[in-house]
Amino acid sequence: MCCDLYSLHPQRRLQKELMSLMKEPPPGVTVDAEEAGQNLSQWIIHMDGAQGTLYEGEHFQLQFKFSNKYPFDSPEVTIIYYYMYTSIDPERYKAVLT
Repeated sequence: MCCDLYSLHPQRRLQKELMSLMKEPPPGVTVDAEEAGQNLSQWIIHMDGAQGTLYEGEHFQLQFKFSNKYPFDSPEVTIIYYYMYTSIDPERYKAVLT
């Protein structure tokens, strides 16, 4: 056998899912295509906080790391950047802080 089945199928699946995410991303989500294109097992995702939530107006940068056993193993997700706009109304967070 020329290839390890664990390494072949996850790469195909990741490539398909990456293309799908780039073509039709959820609102407020973008993929760093250059980073993912260089290494399919590691993606950088940029995500804006959803409207009407405590995260509205905030920006997150997430790193997804996929193992050779994906999709049977979940990806490791790490927040690598978090930006909260300074113009946020502090009254909005009062309930969270008290």
